[in-house]
Amino acid sequence: MKRPLSLKAKHVAELFPSALFNFDATLYKPDHFPSADSEWQPGIRWQTVLWQRQRLGCKFENQGTVDRPKITLSIWSKEKLDRQFVTGLVDEITYRYNLQLDLTDFNRRFENDPQMEPIVDRWRGMRPLNYSSLYEYALGTTASSSPSSCRTQP
Repeated sequence: MKRPLSLKAKHVAELFPSALFNFDATLYKPDHFPSADSEWQPGIRWQTVLWQRQRLGCKFENQGTVDRPKITLSIWSKEKLDRQFVTGLVDEITYRYNLQLDLTDFNRRFENDPQMEPIVDRWRGMRPLNYSSLYEYALGTTASSSPSSCRTQP
């Protein structure tokens, strides 16, 4: 077993997702290919990240509300990171977690639908996301499928 990596340098960034944004429903998806490299509790998500060959530890903390979202992102690294590196990582996280997704049309379309209204109310501000790469997503999907569902029919 490898020894844990000591990450001593800490960098902090503030993220401002577009409203409406549901922190917990977006960042915690327990049935979405769970792995041992992340942890969650209400309002906080810890995640390991490999970015530009740098091993990092990230902590996302909810500092806002659904209507006024704000996330504090703490990034731990072995050594101090330059501003360009951190900016690139923040841009990638913003993209992968869909932090700027505009849900206005979706909410308007389904807010008064009798079947969808309870779901929209409960998950208000939840974003679809895939913080893994397409390769990781495809690998996870294939691994979680039964062999018979992966076969093509003649």
